[in-house]
Amino acid sequence: MKWIYDIYSSSCDNNGSERIYQYVINKLSKFKKPKDNYLFEFKDSWAPIIYINGGNAKLHLEEYLYVPKKIENEDLDYVEILVAKDEVFLEFTRLLSDGNYSVIYDNDFNVVMEGEISPSDMWNRLENYKKNDGKMVKQWGFIRETSEIAERAGIDKATGIPRTGLDEYLNVIFPDTDDWVHDKTTGLIKEDGKKSLSRLDYRSEQLKLIVEFDGLPHYQKPSDLQRDMANQELYESYGYKVVRVPYFIQLSNEVVEKLFEVKVEEPLFDDSIPSLSVEACNTPAFLCPVGIYRMARDFNISEKQYEVNVNYLKESDNLLTNLDLLEAAKEDIDKHGFRL
Repeated sequence: MKWIYDIYSSSCDNNGSERIYQYVINKLSKFKKPKDNYLFEFKDSWAPIIYINGGNAKLHLEEYLYVPKKIENEDLDYVEILVAKDEVFLEFTRLLSDGNYSVIYDNDFNVVMEGEISPSDMWNRLENYKKNDGKMVKQWGFIRETSEIAERAGIDKATGIPRTGLDEYLNVIFPDTDDWVHDKTTGLIKEDGKKSLSRLDYRSEQLKLIVEFDGLPHYQKPSDLQRDMANQELYESYGYKVVRVPYFIQLSNEVVEKLFEVKVEEPLFDDSIPSLSVEACNTPAFLCPVGIYRMARDFNISEKQYEVNVNYLKESDNLLTNLDLLEAAKEDIDKHGFRL
């Protein structure tokens, strides 16, 4: 990359511009060149704007910048350099008739965010973006069934943590698996001779694996538990391994290793963060009695996450948590086993 000094900032003192310039240049020099790259040539009118935690400055590129090849010259409308908590990100944006489409990259050219991005969500995500051993890593969030659903849900207001699609987790758990089928029926024949019409969240024939995300509704109706148990028995009779991911169990490294028998080196969800809250209306108080019993059983997946959530819910009114019922059910299951 070649750069030329032409920078100003209204948010700094007289020496602020020079400091910002040197800081950003040092950071940008550490950006990796994308493997599948495209040489983008800047002109005077294309000068990227630097946004620094709300302030901004203008930086002129002298000649060029390597960008991912999927960003075509005629499609790119402007480039922004984002600085959040001492890290630098590049944002490439196209102007569309119904809004903007942006892609934000970290210095390893990992995609941090993509799509129509609101400023508040963007800064929350960037300021919470983590590093591990000097390398930037993705911040993994609360599970949603798909990336699209996670993107629409945005940032969790109570914690500032994003949502993450189950498909994104599966891609890092099984990086060599490319045959995932989402939200499709299997055509499996039930005992009564009829085809199963249940639509699976994720299925891989390569792994002979079915992954189901059990959202809040699965714990609010006894009939849903009955259906889930019957479907699982059917899938297993055809040789599939079935992994069920409850909405209150997050995919930390420990949980991934337990559920999938795969050790992921990259730090995943921080399991010190509670998943249940009165504000989210997902505590045991919002479940049916069978759902509370099922929740107590499923918390055996992670005793640590159980303790984190119990301690967090103790700060709220038991009328809105029914924490006493969850603890009683957990104690009963630990002593006598799951008896449904």
